[in-house]
Amino acid sequence: MSINATPTRIFALGGIGEIGKNCYIVEHDDEIFITDCGVKFCDETMPGVSGIIVPFDYLIANKSKIKGLFITHAHDDHIGGIPYLVAAIPNLKIYTAKYTTVIVKNKISQFPDAVKNTPVFEMFDDNWTFQTKNFKVEVFRVCHSTPDGFGIYFETVNGKIMLTGDYRFDFEAVSDKTDITKIAQLGQKNIDLLLTETTNSERKGFSPSEVNVVAEIGRIVKNAKGRVFVSLFASNISRANELLEIAVKNNRKIVLLGRSMINNINASMEIKYVNVEKTDFVEDLDSIHNIPEDKIFVLMTGSQGEELAALNQIVNGTNKYFAFKPADTVVFSSSPIVGNYKNVENLINKLHKTRAKIIINSSKHPTHASGHATQQEQQLMVSLINPKYLLPVHGEIKMQHAFEKTAVSMGQAQNNILIVTNGQVVELLNHVAKVTNEIIPTFEVYIDGKTINDSTDILKYRKVLSTDGICGVTLIYNKETKKIINFPVFAIRGSFYVKTSIPLVEKMSKEIVATFDKEVSSNPSLNINNDYFSNLVKNVVWNYVWETFKKRPWINTTVFSI
Repeated sequence: MSINATPTRIFALGGIGEIGKNCYIVEHDDEIFITDCGVKFCDETMPGVSGIIVPFDYLIANKSKIKGLFITHAHDDHIGGIPYLVAAIPNLKIYTAKYTTVIVKNKISQFPDAVKNTPVFEMFDDNWTFQTKNFKVEVFRVCHSTPDGFGIYFETVNGKIMLTGDYRFDFEAVSDKTDITKIAQLGQKNIDLLLTETTNSERKGFSPSEVNVVAEIGRIVKNAKGRVFVSLFASNISRANELLEIAVKNNRKIVLLGRSMINNINASMEIKYVNVEKTDFVEDLDSIHNIPEDKIFVLMTGSQGEELAALNQIVNGTNKYFAFKPADTVVFSSSPIVGNYKNVENLINKLHKTRAKIIINSSKHPTHASGHATQQEQQLMVSLINPKYLLPVHGEIKMQHAFEKTAVSMGQAQNNILIVTNGQVVELLNHVAKVTNEIIPTFEVYIDGKTINDSTDILKYRKVLSTDGICGVTLIYNKETKKIINFPVFAIRGSFYVKTSIPLVEKMSKEIVATFDKEVSSNPSLNINNDYFSNLVKNVVWNYVWETFKKRPWINTTVFSI
């Protein structure tokens, strides 16, 4: 056996110890491959932030080494950050499957900075292989809750690495079954390191089959006396196709609500992943009142309680065409993702006020099946691959530890289960893996519309603005006389009403000037700069506003020196 001096490095920029922003790096010498680049969803504690992605600093600094981005599947927690990555890395080579290619291209097309960097796509299928100077790469199909899910196999001189992607085993699935034969064949190659998702590590047994979900919703649609509304992830195209076929079978006209749902269904119809006809859809919603209500089927977004999604808009009365009625049936074909439980509960409570029939996933009404492997499914995957080392990813810390417990129960050596954090580098050298002390800097990068910001100040600013408001103070300072010219000018937003608080504003203005004059006279060598004025203004304003309104507004001081 030849002895190598250069280790293969494996680390995550995101996706470990959390749900979301999955991004995994495999690096050997002068070649880097990225697997996935996702987004992490936000809750109400992050006002104005639409998502969180990983930092690209390491990738930008080493962009000459990057040989490509592999995408395992088309869920936003794996692809949501790609437009920002493409904007940062020109001419990025992207390897992915048919359906995912369509979805990612559509996502990139909405970002001019990404489009102009000209990403290059190469589509793979089940039998695809790829070779570079340092890597041999293969893929294997897995069953998940979106079409064309794949895991990735990397081979270097130091050993063999597999990444499962998001997977489950559904032996009744009509399409996209996890390829047990291919996985077992790869396992025969003596896999050194397996990166495996851990989302459902705390759940025992096997997940219910997707067949059960489709059958249950089929019964619901058949027996419904009025309109049927089904909300699910727009990326769950396999299930969406089945539900649309159920609607057609029950002579119902289809309405799509939600931009992502409309875009994904249209894209899937173009590549024949959705099999209904265009004539099965309601083309003009202005004519919806002409269709009997028991002949209407609505497929929509909003199952996670998203504020701007279609379901929430109907509940809040902001949808032009629909308002829920007691005769309606509303089906949640999903389960809340981590961080969304409160939003979903609030939505369901508002729905109950409409008196519509609400059906959520339960043992009585199995309207959803998870796309993630449970304990016994994880045991099956580990048994098929039989890796020397395990690296649990894609899950919170408790999920990593639950997987660790399961693996140990199967006889896996405790020392060979590598529990790491984002950025922590694992080295594979001559078939031996170890966790190093090297940490690649990682932090949260906030998405604000189509721009990104890696400063936590944006969150602090918005949280304060939403509760205590903002106070802008502008003053002019004469350097020669060391005097503030005139009184400071105030601009108040969200803290208190200026028109009814003029005496307060005058007091604060006079206090700022008086305090400044006093400090200058007592200390002629006082260091007067922008930071000095900022602290002076903050102390005065906070004291007065707190005493009067019990608020601590965000203070923004602008100083003009003459």
